[in-house]
Amino acid sequence: MIRARTYNNAPFLQASTFLPEDPTQLRIKLTTTLNDIAYKVNKRAIASYDPIELVTGEDWFSIGARERRQTFRKVIQFPNVAGTATTSVAHALGSLTNFTFTHIYGTLNLPGTPLFAPIPQAAPDDVSVTIDATNVNITTATGTYNGAYGLVILEYLKN
Repeated sequence: MIRARTYNNAPFLQASTFLPEDPTQLRIKLTTTLNDIAYKVNKRAIASYDPIELVTGEDWFSIGARERRQTFRKVIQFPNVAGTATTSVAHALGSLTNFTFTHIYGTLNLPGTPLFAPIPQAAPDDVSVTIDATNVNITTATGTYNGAYGLVILEYLKN
């Protein structure tokens, strides 16, 4: 028999609970249950994507430290990507010295075709995304996506 692994910090809620009739025990049980719900709901990933920095709800380990770290998310909009060039948009994150990026991804949409592509993308069109001290950069190897608009999602830890 294969048993599912359980983790103490996993954000799963118990499907049912028994409520005692004794008022004191009932208060303790309700307080414990509500605290458990709040804790576990807050541990879930938050599916909000905005052009401002938001907490994602992800919980990451810290190397050599006891405290956990929150992940942040920010969406960068590219209104017009140049073909066979690098298009840059300021990320406005400040100094990246103490950042660790956990996920960098996005999409390109070419209006009027319709043509949609993931970022990054391999051959034949080779589209990449990089982040430098001030900008998010989309580099395209061919003219396929000239004039496309795009979104790049940055998820990161602040060390």
